[in-house]
Amino acid sequence: MARRAPVTIEDIEFAMDEVALAIDMAGAKGIVYLPIFERLERELQALRERQSTMSAVKARLERIGLQSA
Repeated sequence: MARRAPVTIEDIEFAMDEVALAIDMAGAKGIVYLPIFERLERELQALRERQSTMSAVKARLERIGLQSA
């Protein structure tokens, strides 16, 4: 099985845009898509937190003189 590229913030933002459009186009029935949108919001927040943590790790390594590639 081929490896997939990591999901990016841009990927999630694009998916959120698409789901938002689907919700809008579906009118009152669009509520069925809310769980998908909510999941994407959680995934976006988690990815941002991971990126922030990795930035903190890299800053610490630079501070102690152990830069990574």
